[in-house]
Parts: sequence; C-alpha cells; structure tokens
Amino acid sequence: MGRIAVGVRGTSRSERYATTVDTDDVCEVVAPEDLAHVLLPRRRRELATMRTLDIVRPVLDDTGLPWGPTGSVGYELATAIHAATPESDLDLLVRVPRDSSGTVGLLAALHRELGSLPARVDCQVETPSGAVALAELVDGPPDVMLRTAAGPRLVPRAAAVS
Repeated sequence: MGRIAVGVRGTSRSERYATTVDTDDVCEVVAPEDLAHVLLPRRRRELATMRTLDIVRPVLDDTGLPWGPTGSVGYELATAIHAATPESDLDLLVRVPRDSSGTVGLLAALHRELGSLPARVDCQVETPSGAVALAELVDGPPDVMLRTAAGPRLVPRAAAVS
C-alpha cells in the first residue's frame, strides 16, 4: 500500500498544509486534463485567471498535448469552491510524451502565446523524466531544474524533454 502526496487548502494562502494519505483512502482522482474543458456556472466570477483560461483553451488544444489547469483555478474547477483571487495567476500543466521530437519548438511558440494574457500564466511541463517550468525550458539557461520523484536535478535543457 502506497501513499499519495496531497495539499489541504484553507480560505487563505497561509492556510495550506502538505501531507500524504493512504491510497486506500482516496475516493476520487481528478487529473488536470479532466479539468481542461470544465466550465464554471453561468454566474461565474469575473477574474483575470478565468478569462485567461478561456483564451488559452484553444491554444493549448491546438498543441495536441494533454494539458489542464492546476493551482487555485484547478481546485476551483474540481470542487466548485472559490479559491482563485484577483491576484491569482493561472497555473497550467502540459504533459509531453516520450519521443516527442519537435516539442521544444512547439513549447517555445506556446510560451510566446502565454506572455500577453490578462493574468500571469505559470506553466509546468511534465515529461517522462520529470517536470520543468515552461519559461525556464524555453528561455532559461542551458541547464534547467528538473523536478523528479527522487528530487530536483540540474540537467541540460535537451535532456529535460527527451
């Protein structure tokens, strides 16, 4: 029996708690991809993050890569509990499969698209090797910080998406 990392949220940013739970205690799993096309009720709150999500949906869909919102917007879409604030950024996850040649160019174009939106976008790229920030992957130094199950590792940019 394994354990799964979870984050418990309160009503404010200071009320967050990281913990783990037994896999047997998990009732439902909602992946970011499951939330990519969830729409909030017609009377949704008008926040820059929500407008930004509406704008980026077709852009992300056009990449052909699996993607979805995380962070406060993902939480709000999954639970219908208000979590995003006017100061929130839009956190996104894009998954890149193994052997995806040409993906770096596609991700660079995506990064350019994400730069001029109503809300700041923080996009993580998850690869079979680990996860890396999109901005770091396409605009950063030659070596990038890859977050792996074994902890963070500094790797050459090309190794991060291979």
